[in-house]
Amino acid sequence: MIALLAGAATVLAFAPVGFYPLALASFAVLIHRWMRAAPRACFWSGFAFGLGLFGGGVSWVYVSLSQFGGMPAPLAGLATFLFCAFIALFPAAAGWLQARVPAADGVRACLIIPAAWTLFEWLRGWILTGFPWLSAGYAATGWPPEGYAPVLGVYGLSFATLSLAGMLWALITRRKILVFVALVAVLGAGQALRTVDWTTPVGDPVHAALLQGNIEQEMKFRPSAMRALSKPTRASPRRQTPG
Repeated sequence: MIALLAGAATVLAFAPVGFYPLALASFAVLIHRWMRAAPRACFWSGFAFGLGLFGGGVSWVYVSLSQFGGMPAPLAGLATFLFCAFIALFPAAAGWLQARVPAADGVRACLIIPAAWTLFEWLRGWILTGFPWLSAGYAATGWPPEGYAPVLGVYGLSFATLSLAGMLWALITRRKILVFVALVAVLGAGQALRTVDWTTPVGDPVHAALLQGNIEQEMKFRPSAMRALSKPTRASPRRQTPG
């Protein structure tokens, strides 16, 4: 239950709330659950964390299926739950994998667990066309670790987020000054990188507009509507003036 609630709380670290420190705290709770636990226990606590994370963060799937897809509400709810349970297998597998790797507590918290989480987060972005929603790195937007994004990308940010959470766990449980120094150094370097201009404008600005059609789902694939849209229009002949 603790892992489930921690996963659900992590959603608030993403937009629109965007309170990034909550991600560090919730992942620190997960790291604490994984520390020195058996692989089977890590699998199930990782699954519970993922179920809370995705259950709270991808509720729009239910809206898409029920409101816009016309699926009955109970069936849409079941489909959404099964989908969340499936993608929760990725953090569960990360928990199992890290538990199989022998390491000291500090190395596990700051390196092994972040690496395992990032690996399965990357796999989640590719398997069955991928679903990279709620990658941990996206929560860093607007906060000091965001500075690593141009250098490491979103998965590098995910690793940094889990590593910072590991440092937070070590700071709370070990209370060592070196851990505090490392935590401040990582955050400080990220903030410094935010001041770097990684691109240089070239040429005049280009103005563009994006238009999204508001077409009802039941009309979108209706054969009669498709024929009406694809029917060519006859252009009026041009008049030629003498001379």
